[in-house]
Amino acid sequence: MIEKINNLLKEIKSNFRTDDGINLVWITCNDMGTFRGLKKSFNSQNECYNYLMKLKNNL
Repeated sequence: MIEKINNLLKEIKSNFRTDDGINLVWITCNDMGTFRGLKKSFNSQNECYNYLMKLKNNL
């Protein structure tokens, strides 16, 4: 399921990725070496996948 979620994220051209299928994380680094991250969490991998499918269908 994690691979399906990451593939869907790539398909919708998102910079977010997941390691566990529950937390979507986007971490970036600026020129000064400061890291900033965004995170969206779900209760399950299925909830995450369904959220992304709805997002894809609305693009």
